[in-house]
This record gives sequence, C-alpha cells and structure tokens, in this order.
Amino acid sequence: MRYRLFALFDWSCFNCGHFMDLIQDHNVPQALGGRLVPGNIVILCRACNQRKADRDPESFYSPAKLDALRSLLLREVELFDFQFDQRRWGSDPVGYLLELGVYRERIEQSEQVKAAIRD
Repeated sequence: MRYRLFALFDWSCFNCGHFMDLIQDHNVPQALGGRLVPGNIVILCRACNQRKADRDPESFYSPAKLDALRSLLLREVELFDFQFDQRRWGSDPVGYLLELGVYRERIEQSEQVKAAIRD
C-alpha cells in the first residue's frame, strides 16, 4: 500500500515536486485533530514537511494546490478501500501479493507466505 500511496503522488513532494527524502505527512496535522488515515496523508519532502509543521492546509497550500489535493485525497481513500480475498490467498498467495504491489523480495522473506505455500 505504501508503494501505491507514493505512486499516487507521482513519487514526488506534493508541494514542491522534489523526488528525494519523501515522507508521509498529516494533511490536517495531529495538533489540529488529524490522524494518519486514508484521506489525510500527503507525500511531502522533509523540507516542505518542516515548513508546513502544524499549519492547517489552507494556510500552507495555494487555492490551486488545495483543489488538486482534494482530488488526490479522495483517490487515496479509494486506494485504501481494501478487502482481503481469502479465495485468492488460498489459491495463489504469491501471485495475490504481487498483484497487490508487494515486492517479491518481501514475499520471499515472509514466514507467513512460506507457511501458506506449504499448507
């Protein structure tokens, strides 16, 4: 899901467009009641994250950026609307995880996947 989240933001800082040192930011800061939940996560570089600090989105982003962000946050909610498919997991756990965007290296390291394949 992290891969898909970063891909939603084109692997760049939403505010300045830089591609390095990216982190997840609370759109509505924790200090203002925001939580790290789908629909409130923005990808920013560390520098923009530090400049934004505990400011509300309206005081940090331009009106045009806010419009673009609203659209992304709606898509983010859809992205995280996930239902585990027990049938797919049971028939092909590796294929299922690959479809979900899990890196093959992580799958190969997972004891739970190894156990599911053995069963």
